[in-house]
Amino acid sequence: MKKQYLLFLILMYTQILCTGQTREEQNIAHDILLFSLQIEWPDEYTTGEFFTIGVLDKDKRLSGYIEYNLRNKRINGKPVKVSSFLEADNISYCQILIVSRARKRKIDEIFEKNYPRGVLIISDHGKDEDFLMIDYTNAKIREFDIYPENINKADLKMSNDLVLYARKKISLQELYFNSEKKLNEKQSKIEEQASTLTKKIADLDSLSSEIERKNMVLELQEENLRIQSQKIEYEAKRLNLLKGRLHSQQILLLLIILTGILLIGVILLLAYNYKIKKNANKKLTSKNEAITRQKAELEFKSKLITDSINYAKRIQSAILISEEEIRDNLTDVFIFYQPRDIVSGDFYWYSKTKKGHVFASVDCTGHGVPGALMSMIGNTLLNQIVKEKNITRPDKILKALHYGIIESLHQEKKEIYAQDGMDTAVLFVSENKKEAIFSGANQCIYKVQNNMLEKYNGDFITLGGVSKFARTSDSEINFTSHKINLERSMIYLSSDGFTDQFGGPKNKKFNYSNFEEKLIAISNQQPANQKTMLNNTFTQWKGENIQIDDLMVIGLKF
Repeated sequence: MKKQYLLFLILMYTQILCTGQTREEQNIAHDILLFSLQIEWPDEYTTGEFFTIGVLDKDKRLSGYIEYNLRNKRINGKPVKVSSFLEADNISYCQILIVSRARKRKIDEIFEKNYPRGVLIISDHGKDEDFLMIDYTNAKIREFDIYPENINKADLKMSNDLVLYARKKISLQELYFNSEKKLNEKQSKIEEQASTLTKKIADLDSLSSEIERKNMVLELQEENLRIQSQKIEYEAKRLNLLKGRLHSQQILLLLIILTGILLIGVILLLAYNYKIKKNANKKLTSKNEAITRQKAELEFKSKLITDSINYAKRIQSAILISEEEIRDNLTDVFIFYQPRDIVSGDFYWYSKTKKGHVFASVDCTGHGVPGALMSMIGNTLLNQIVKEKNITRPDKILKALHYGIIESLHQEKKEIYAQDGMDTAVLFVSENKKEAIFSGANQCIYKVQNNMLEKYNGDFITLGGVSKFARTSDSEINFTSHKINLERSMIYLSSDGFTDQFGGPKNKKFNYSNFEEKLIAISNQQPANQKTMLNNTFTQWKGENIQIDDLMVIGLKF
């Protein structure tokens, strides 16, 4: 009995070890698609028919997981081929090579002096080696390190998201989220191109059907000519019988003349039909060439526009102060910032002054490029108001910002009908971080203390042209100030992107009541965890829907 019990324990322990190893290998297999989206291979390394992935391992289990996970998938527009290498001497060229620590071989020993150009090397060695590019420190929870210098030496190019993750600028969750988003965008683009191609094929099929119809008419005409020819021969023979008295030479001559006329008619008809067919083929070729030119022009223009917007994104990102810089002055803070398009109409602003700290949450009219242009104006005006003019009272900041927008966009002129403006929340935090003053223009802020939420509403006024005061230069506009006790509380500033998002089981807006309940639920967590929880909630709520507006939530813990 004791022997059976001992044998049972040994079997259970072995099963646990096998299961744990399988989970690590499954995680690596699932992440291959993530890495393929974040790495760009030069054309010289992707000339083959397949995108190849090699696995150096003691058995074929990991390669089997990868092959199963990537079935029916395409990487760089090519089908995936997975190869398993049981020994290092058998390795052939592949775009991605996974070296399992189960082989107990150092990567540097495998490649020796020849650096692997065009090969992304992934391992779970947990060691810093010259050729290692992606190293799983803990595959069970998908933690890995990136070695950008080794990736660059291999002639590979990292995506911006992977660079940010390697520099610890974004979290692993954000990397996975951005990769999934990029994958969805690629899938949408492929589906759109497939739809366009299907339509063009249908047009070509229609033209081909017309040509086939004309060919059938020609064949019928040729058959009719053949029947007519037979009739003529029959009539000629009948005439020969009726005119038996005529000499045989005359009858033969008549038949030759009739046959010659018939042949000439057939030849002329065939020549005419050939000309029609040739012209039709010429038109079809011309249309194909025009379609090819138009496609190339559209792709070129699309690339120019996308490159310009991406460059604008880098400029906009450069003016936003990072969370790390803010934490140098305010330790417990998070910023959940997610533009709808490449560039955003929402932006946040922060400055450390002699008297305390100034925060601003700004939602500009529109989104995308128009919203981004407004955000540049708003950022410049806030720098002038707070940093140059030393204005720190929120109500005064809003007033100066309001008239600054009117002046910048020349909205005071009657002939200019510009309704662009901004909804803004400004929060001043005292140097001792115990008190704050808030003023808002069509925005509110929330305070959560001991699981109780208190909402501070701003004035129902939009800064700039959409306000009823915007065109009255002699009218004064003033904003209400709210004093707030900050001890042991969370303060939240937010645009309306979260609350206006459609989703959920009934595809409705998230709304303010659900948002306020969510803030209460997460308020006792650390700021970094709160940001992750908000991101997960928004992603689950949105589901398959598109993001309808720019998104921004700022949290301050005191």
